[in-house]
Amino acid sequence: MKNTYKVISGILLLTIGLYSCSTDNNEAPTEKALENELAFENKGVFEIESNTYIFKEAGETVKFIAEDKAFDFSFLNELNYDVEKIESKHAGEQVVITNPETSEFIRLFHFKELNSTSLKFDVELSNGQIFKSVIYKFNKDVTQKWHDEFTVAVNQNVIGAVIEISQFEMGAECGAAIAHCSESGGRPKVTMNKSNGWFAAPDTCQVECK
Repeated sequence: MKNTYKVISGILLLTIGLYSCSTDNNEAPTEKALENELAFENKGVFEIESNTYIFKEAGETVKFIAEDKAFDFSFLNELNYDVEKIESKHAGEQVVITNPETSEFIRLFHFKELNSTSLKFDVELSNGQIFKSVIYKFNKDVTQKWHDEFTVAVNQNVIGAVIEISQFEMGAECGAAIAHCSESGGRPKVTMNKSNGWFAAPDTCQVECK
């Protein structure tokens, strides 16, 4: 039976069930977990510092920290955004993603094409955070005139990954539930609702321990 932890407005509700942790000897070693996950079909991969985000076909995102799987996550609500491309004589092309409800923004700049399905760029957030040399690997072939089509590749998965890493803490109760699940040998699956701004802690957070 699965454990489910639900955080609503700072209150942690625990639904405790019987939990068993498999010790199957055939389970992939931790150091190969990222490699094995990447072998499955996906909708793109986002690499920020030591974090790897793998966008799954079903809609959720799998987060790895270095080679270790952290958790799966998705957003309960649709993330609204506007995309604007800006040409700058000195900085080159920039892509600015804006939250129309709060004016928060994500700015992508210093683009470098690595190959037909990979880009490297820097990311600046309206809260002051900057991430250098972010790599985005996607399925769409943009070898020809990639700069004309990059906005097509900006989607909820990309925005969700940036939002997730921007949070210094997901919220004490939610973070504790994730940690408890992981320490128990489980695999946390996190569902967040973000109506109070991109870079604030989620309004609600449900952690399913699989």
